[in-house]
Amino acid sequence: MKVVQRMAHNDKVNSVAWHPDQSKVLISVGDDKRALLWDTVSGTEESECSQSSGGRRDPTSQYEAPEAICNLAWSREKSSWAAISFNDSIQAVKV
Repeated sequence: MKVVQRMAHNDKVNSVAWHPDQSKVLISVGDDKRALLWDTVSGTEESECSQSSGGRRDPTSQYEAPEAICNLAWSREKSSWAAISFNDSIQAVKV
């Protein structure tokens, strides 16, 4: 079994979702107020990650919200958009 590990959040990860049209792309959101977009093709298998890197990889893009992001959902109609929620607010983010 192959495992690709991503470690770029600075706090708890609250939600992860695969892109609806691009099967190798996912987004993660967390308490560090960030939404991170990942390309899983360029990943390294966990067994090949060096001790020095600790599995850290750069996301392909990121967005920072005003508060910790609790949840996310991709748009099914317009797959370049995702919705995020935090505190008492929601935002639509074009990725």
